[in-house]
Amino acid sequence: MKKAPTKITEKSMIGAVIQEYPFAADIMLSKGLHCVGCHVAFDESLGQGATAHGMDKKEIKQMIDAINSRATALAEAKDGIAITDEAAVKIREFLKKDKKAGMRITSVQGHIEITFTDGAKKGEDTLIVNGLKVFTDKKALKEMGGSLIDFVSTMHGSGLKVYNPHMHLGCGCC
Repeated sequence: MKKAPTKITEKSMIGAVIQEYPFAADIMLSKGLHCVGCHVAFDESLGQGATAHGMDKKEIKQMIDAINSRATALAEAKDGIAITDEAAVKIREFLKKDKKAGMRITSVQGHIEITFTDGAKKGEDTLIVNGLKVFTDKKALKEMGGSLIDFVSTMHGSGLKVYNPHMHLGCGCC
């Protein structure tokens, strides 16, 4: 049985939220909360940091709702892979444009690779994740267990991002 996600509130400490949900850092940064790497992150709540950065109650609620939504998706993940609603919308757009049936997740020399394809290869399983067909093998599934695929948009660009708890000190692409 999967563990229920920790409910994030205005009183949650910034550092603790990021430790439990690394994807929260991107959400906070996208909303203008830049305390994610600050030395006070473990001494300041989301509400305190957001207010100090000029966010109003509505913006704070939207940020916290986005974090909780992704945390819930991850907790409910089929076979340990979750795809956010935002990512699912973009993936459907890509699949329609490229006339593909689903996405393949493979592990290539320790790196996760996502491609859009027509179907499963021999030895791959077909999963349905957030209404999308995901084709993968057992090795990739093991390496992706507990991962969240999201669509992020920052001032540097936008695209799919994989938050993989098994990847540490990597290049930042996974």
